[in-house]
Amino acid sequence: MNTERDWLKHGGQPTMKICCAEAAFMIARAASKLDHWTSKMVAFKIWLLANIDYI
Repeated sequence: MNTERDWLKHGGQPTMKICCAEAAFMIARAASKLDHWTSKMVAFKIWLLANIDYI
C-alpha cells in the first residue's frame, strides 16, 4: 500500500493503476486513525466488511 500512497501523495508514473481493493484498504487505513467518523465513513465500513471477499 505504501507504493500507491506515495504515488498519490507525490505524483509519479502516469501509467500507475490502483485497483479497488487497494483504494478501499487505503481509505480504511486512513479512517482507522480518526476518533470520530461521519455517517459516510460508517457506511463505507459496512460496505467494505460486506464486500471484502469480492473486491
